[in-house]
Amino acid sequence: MTDLLGRDPFPDSEWVNLLHVVQQCPAIKGSIRDHKHVWFGADRIRVRYSLEALEWEFGIERSIGIRSHSNRYRDLNGGPGQMEVLSTANRVIQGTASGDEELRLRRYCESDVKSMYEISYASEQMLFDRKQRTARRKVSL
Repeated sequence: MTDLLGRDPFPDSEWVNLLHVVQQCPAIKGSIRDHKHVWFGADRIRVRYSLEALEWEFGIERSIGIRSHSNRYRDLNGGPGQMEVLSTANRVIQGTASGDEELRLRRYCESDVKSMYEISYASEQMLFDRKQRTARRKVSL
């Protein structure tokens, strides 16, 4: 992040990788493997424990324009997504991206944040009762 911005935009914060925690859960990994909704390239054997695979498990669907071009998708008959996020981000940084590319990159990033929030919220609802959730919030404040 500091390479991109030249400084840490949140110096008093800690980064939390919510996807990492979910990827360590044997039940969700098993479900992703069983459904095989997302896979890497033409290799149907290599399962992706990606955010997009996790989104599908939670009923969240991205439009094809903001799905990764390096993944293939069952609901697209094995076809790829259209988003080349690193190339697009590089063009945005260099100032050579079109307005449409900038908008798609923004939509891609917003989708990541929104879906991780929805997945985290749904997981908390399943794991903790109301009293436990209230107690957790008081501790985090």
